[in-house]
Amino acid sequence: MRFVSNNIMSGSVSSSGTVQTSSIHGIDSTSAEDERSISHADGISYYDGSEQPGTVNMIRTGLGQISKRPGYTICKKSEQFGALGGVFKFSSPEQELYFFISGNVMAVSTSSYDFESEDTITVDLPDDFDDCLAMQSEDCMFFLNGDFVFIYRVADGEVFYIGSDGSTTVTEYTNPFEGLYLPVLFIGCTPTGAGSSYEAVNLLNPYISEQFICDGDANEYTVHMDIKPDTTVHAFTKNTLGEWEPAAVLSYAGRTVKFVMPPPKTSVEGEDNLKIIYLYDSFAQNAYKIAKCRCMTMYGVAGYKDRVFLAANSDVPNIIYYSDMDNHLYFPDLNYLKIGESDTQIVALAGDDTRLAVICNDNVYMVSGNIQDPQTAVDFLPNALFLISGIFRTVKPIEGVLTQVFDNEVVYLTEKGVSAITASGVLDERCCQNRSAMINYHLLKEQLDDCKMLAYDDFLVISNRSDTLYLLDSKQYFKSGDEPFSYRQYDGYIWKGINAKYMWVNQGYLYFSNGEYIFRFNKNFISNSDYRDETEISSGQIVYSTINAYWETPPIYCQSFHVNKFFERMGALLSSQMAVDGAPLNTDVRISARFDNDKWRVIKDYGGELSVFRYENISYARFTYSDRPESYAVYKRLLHKRGRSIKLRFENDNFDQPFTLRSFLIEYTIM
Repeated sequence: MRFVSNNIMSGSVSSSGTVQTSSIHGIDSTSAEDERSISHADGISYYDGSEQPGTVNMIRTGLGQISKRPGYTICKKSEQFGALGGVFKFSSPEQELYFFISGNVMAVSTSSYDFESEDTITVDLPDDFDDCLAMQSEDCMFFLNGDFVFIYRVADGEVFYIGSDGSTTVTEYTNPFEGLYLPVLFIGCTPTGAGSSYEAVNLLNPYISEQFICDGDANEYTVHMDIKPDTTVHAFTKNTLGEWEPAAVLSYAGRTVKFVMPPPKTSVEGEDNLKIIYLYDSFAQNAYKIAKCRCMTMYGVAGYKDRVFLAANSDVPNIIYYSDMDNHLYFPDLNYLKIGESDTQIVALAGDDTRLAVICNDNVYMVSGNIQDPQTAVDFLPNALFLISGIFRTVKPIEGVLTQVFDNEVVYLTEKGVSAITASGVLDERCCQNRSAMINYHLLKEQLDDCKMLAYDDFLVISNRSDTLYLLDSKQYFKSGDEPFSYRQYDGYIWKGINAKYMWVNQGYLYFSNGEYIFRFNKNFISNSDYRDETEISSGQIVYSTINAYWETPPIYCQSFHVNKFFERMGALLSSQMAVDGAPLNTDVRISARFDNDKWRVIKDYGGELSVFRYENISYARFTYSDRPESYAVYKRLLHKRGRSIKLRFENDNFDQPFTLRSFLIEYTIM
């Protein structure tokens, strides 16, 4: 919304009026500085000679009302474990686990921040998994880093990995990682190898199985794939009770397996009675298909997220591989989907209840799953068919971008900010819409391919992993005429002094880590005390820092921008807050003004007259016994003549003080 001043005329020579707003929001950097809404902060302001966002360390605490953000507290310092390189969560009705990664070591803990307790399990990773991607799949956790797929099974703590070079933990047929599906490649085979295809090769398992009908005479049997040299071939025959028993293998070469004694003839006509299990030689050539993937999601048919989808392999950039239904450790080599052209680069996947969004470098492809007709389904193909159901134009996404579901939309980072994949009808424009115009002036200056993004409560939190958090608020949004294909733009905020390299959520709290410490914000960003940050631990003592929060207006020209004015008086309405113990919290405001192109000057500094008695952090210079109502107003005379515009900054950087700005007003007279 745009501001229109309340102008009260008093004669033809001069007039007077007031400028006020009672709906205060975040940053508005969508248009020229002198056109921005007074209800938003200025997106391009100048303070101490450097460019700063127009609102810092403020957050919405009510519709049209903003307050100082809550502080964060230290939960844990990493001492013996080393610098953290990633934190991920596993959740099930039975338990919650947290995975803390540092290089090629992973700690598995039941605590959201304590990774060095006695209950913590330490796991050696095959490679450096810092900044990897992780996802929960039933009772397993998948970890991808572009060279390895590492799987941790929660039920028994067993681990499995596969590398792009073919390295794997499966070196023997009796590998302890049960559940890694062993496919039966062919059935009904004759000793010379002829048979019927049954199942596809599992890209995760270097072993395959084939079944034969024995004639009782042949001593050599031919399999369909080359057997890897210097490995063990396992063979089993059925006894009269129909049970599999080991059979003695004499030797093998290429695709031929020779037995000590000819396997007995089948006792039931047409029934397989010989099984040969071997490690096939071309496994290493297939391993890269899965191991080099950089993104994954869960998706299925009819709203069931029952398959794992992997993509973003630089060698096959437009291919998606997916697991069998409800069998996430079986990736048939025939389960793949081609997207676009051969040069199409998949950068992210996001699955919702109805569609799979495949985010590419040129378009977003929507994939839908349908149940195959049993009459036409091939035996070795899954009973679901995944087809492209729509193509959406998009701004080029950031390489390796993460996706989030925010306000019931899939959102992701692009070269022009946060984009959303919108729901489209038959007649709707098929395009992805920008959602971050309010903060893009600042967000687009960041190295977006290194940012982290997380949906938390009503907010989308974006970290530059250095010093700044950018927040979008789904509860407050605005129509934007500057973005012709955007239905709405979310209100935005910027927080400074927060090095969130990694972020995660537990029990309604937002945790983050700078690699050395683990911190926690107050629940839902709401606080009744502790308006300070715990930054480090020095000599056994917690070191605190103040939170510098301010909200700033754009230039206010009133109704007549071309004439000089006499700015006479201003007022600000603040909200009082109570601590957990019921005592009123100290709060105050410093107000600065800037007339036209002059320098900033303080027109109202902290006075102390509103301070109250508390035993914590007593400052006797500001000590009184006075109380105050739930909200109170601060008034100040301006007495500035011959000015055309005014900018105001409302600031609070006092230690452990709340600060809520509800409204402000300026009185002026046209000279």
